[in-house]
Amino acid sequence: MRKLLSNSLIFTVSNVLLQALSFILLPLYSNIISTSEYGIISNINTIVFLCNLIISMRLDGAMSRYYFSCETEEDRKKLFTKLNIFLFVISTAGYSLIIAILWPLISNKIGKDIWFAFVMAILTKYFDNFYSMVSSYLIAKQEAKTVSVIAVCSGALNLVSTYLLVTKMENKVIAYVLSFLAVSILRMFIVLYYQKLLWYPVRKFWEVKEYVCYSVNLLPVELAYWVINTSDRLVITALIGTSSTGVYSMGSNFAHIVNIFIDSFNKAYVPFVFSQMGRDSVTGAKNVICRINQYFVAGATLIVGGVFVFVPSIIEIFNKAYAGSAGIAMVLTISTFFYGIMQSYNVICNYYVECMSSKAKLISLCALLNIVLNIFFVNMMGVIGAAVATVICYALIALGIKYLADKRWKMMIDTKKRVFTYILTLIYLVFAWAPLGYKGFFLRILVSGVYVLLVVGINVIPGDHIFKKGETKNG
Repeated sequence: MRKLLSNSLIFTVSNVLLQALSFILLPLYSNIISTSEYGIISNINTIVFLCNLIISMRLDGAMSRYYFSCETEEDRKKLFTKLNIFLFVISTAGYSLIIAILWPLISNKIGKDIWFAFVMAILTKYFDNFYSMVSSYLIAKQEAKTVSVIAVCSGALNLVSTYLLVTKMENKVIAYVLSFLAVSILRMFIVLYYQKLLWYPVRKFWEVKEYVCYSVNLLPVELAYWVINTSDRLVITALIGTSSTGVYSMGSNFAHIVNIFIDSFNKAYVPFVFSQMGRDSVTGAKNVICRINQYFVAGATLIVGGVFVFVPSIIEIFNKAYAGSAGIAMVLTISTFFYGIMQSYNVICNYYVECMSSKAKLISLCALLNIVLNIFFVNMMGVIGAAVATVICYALIALGIKYLADKRWKMMIDTKKRVFTYILTLIYLVFAWAPLGYKGFFLRILVSGVYVLLVVGINVIPGDHIFKKGETKNG
C-alpha cells in the first residue's frame, strides 16, 4: 500500500511538472509559429499517430499485462526479448511500406520540406515505440522514480530544444519536428542499455502469438478513444467554425487537469492490482483491491469536484476572452469523473484476456455513437453540445467496463461510503456558481477545505471488506 501511494505521488508530481512547463512555454510557441505552420504540424502528428497505433499494435500493453504472468526473472527477459524482436520487425516493415506508398503523394503535391518533416515524425515514433516498451517494463516493475526521472529530463530537454530550434531555424515546421526527433534519439541510449541488460536468447519464438493477440484487442480500443477525443473538434469546425473550436479546446484543456491526476495514479494502480491478483490468498487480494478501488474513486471524485468548482474563477482571472469556455470545461469535467470510474475497473478487464474482445466492441460502439451525438447536439445546443455528447459516451463506457469487470472478478465496495461521497460532492458543486472574482475565489477555497476533510474522513475510516471463506476469484 505504501509503495502504491509513493509511486502515485511520484508519477503525479512528474506529470504535473511536465504539464506546467508545456503550459508556460505555450505563449512563446504561439508567437513564433504561425497558425498555418502549426496546422501542418498538427496534421503530420495526426497521420503519424494513427499509423503508429496500427503498426505498433500496442505491444507495450502486452508487456504491462504479461509481465505479471512471468514467474522468474528469466521469463521476464524472454518476454521483453520476444516483444522487442517482433516490434522491430513490424515497425521496420510497416514504416518502410508507408514511406514507399506516400512518397509520390506527399513529396510532389505538398513539397519536399513537409515530406522531410513527415519522415522525421515517423522516425520519432519508430524510436519511441522501443522506449515505450522499456517504460512499460519499468512501470510493471514499479520503478516509478526511474520512469519519472527519465520522463522529466527528456520532457524538459524537449521543451528547451524545441524553443532553441524554432527560434533559430527558418523553417518552423522542420524545427519543431526535429526537436522531438533529437530527444527520441537520445532516449534510444536508454533503450539500448535496457536491451543489453534484459536481452535473452529465445527459441520458442512462436509463443509471441499470445502476446500479439492480446495487443490486437487493445488496438480498436485505442482507435475508439481517439475518435471520442477528436471527433468533437472536427464536428464543431465543420458546423460552427474554427473560433468555436478554439474556445472548446481551451475548456477541454482545463478539464484535462483531472485526467493528469487520474492517469498518474493509474500508472501505479495497474501494476499494483496485477501483482495482487496473482496472489495465492484470494480473500487477502480482494480486501486490498477493494480498498484501493474505494480510494481511487473517492480521489477522482474529489479532484473532479475541485476542478468543477474552481474552473469559472480560474478562467475569469486567466483570460476573460475565454470566459465562454467555463461552461464547456465544467461539463467536460463531469466526463472525466466517468473516465475515473472506468479506469478503476478497467484494470480487471485488462488482466483477463477473455474480457478484451467485449471491451473493444463496447468502446468501438461508443465511438460511433459519439460521432452521431456530436452532430445532433452541436446542431441543437451549439459548442456545449459536443461536451454533453462526450459525457454520455464516457458514462456508457464506465458502466459497460464495470459490468464486464464485475462478471469476471466482482469488487465488494462500501456502497454507503460511495453514496455519501457522491451526495456530498453534489452539494459542493453548487459553489461553482458562487460570485466570480477574488472574493468568490476565496469562498471556494474555504468551502473546498471543508469538503476535502469530509471526503477524506468518509473514505479513510476502515471498512469491512472481509469475504467468506472459499470465495473464488470470479466473485
